[in-house]
Amino acid sequence: MVKLYISIISFFIASATLSQNIVFQDANFKQILLTNPQVIDLNNDREISIQEANNFSDSINPPFGYGTVSSLQGLEHFTQLKGFHIENMSITSIDFSNNLQLNYVQLTDNFALAGNIDMSAHTNLTYFNVENTQVNKVNLNNGNNTNITYCDLAGATCVAVDDVRYSSSAPNWFESNTSIYTTTPCFATVGQSQILNNKEVLIYPNPTQEILNITTDYHVDAIEIIDINGKVVLNATNQMKNINIKELINGFYTVLLKKDNITISRKQFIKD
Repeated sequence: MVKLYISIISFFIASATLSQNIVFQDANFKQILLTNPQVIDLNNDREISIQEANNFSDSINPPFGYGTVSSLQGLEHFTQLKGFHIENMSITSIDFSNNLQLNYVQLTDNFALAGNIDMSAHTNLTYFNVENTQVNKVNLNNGNNTNITYCDLAGATCVAVDDVRYSSSAPNWFESNTSIYTTTPCFATVGQSQILNNKEVLIYPNPTQEILNITTDYHVDAIEIIDINGKVVLNATNQMKNINIKELINGFYTVLLKKDNITISRKQFIKD
């Protein structure tokens, strides 16, 4: 009976969490989503709930004229997203680690966009374009490069691929004179199965009221707990495997295990 009661409570907490509206850091990004040609705001309340984002399985391809965007916070909730097309924005980095269903990525003319992009877990990818950006390293070694029909890597100096010979000669693959193809990842990362379904990382109990235990064989540098809006609410060192979360408000949270500033495992839990 106690287990049934806990399960019922957990269900209602999870349901309430999904119905919560995403709090966007950038009002222009929210406006872009609200005016997206493929409707995201299904109940037309001028808000986007976590559930609406989770269920959206089309493309973000906004019309022009809604101002620049500097933060894409909130994108992580679009777990079924198929396409992402944003140009001429002020974003400096991008993280698609939660958007594993992507098949189309168009980031042309985002001149401030720099750093690394990891697409190694995106096995459905068919189109990838970072022309006129400052992206330096790209992990494209997703085991499915032969399905990529168009790839513009601009000035990326290191590009990890499945097969160097194939990518070097494939039609509609474009790179600069300084680009180097390699089968070795250009930066530290892990595959999809480790990010989302790693059985070697356990968190318990779940739900929990006070202590969250973490068991893992990985050496990690840091542990972060983030809320439903992507805000870090608790930091812990790799030595803290029994984390006191008593002060957190009830709700839905994600635990990130990090090494070399890269997320190597992602787990979710409910605080009740």
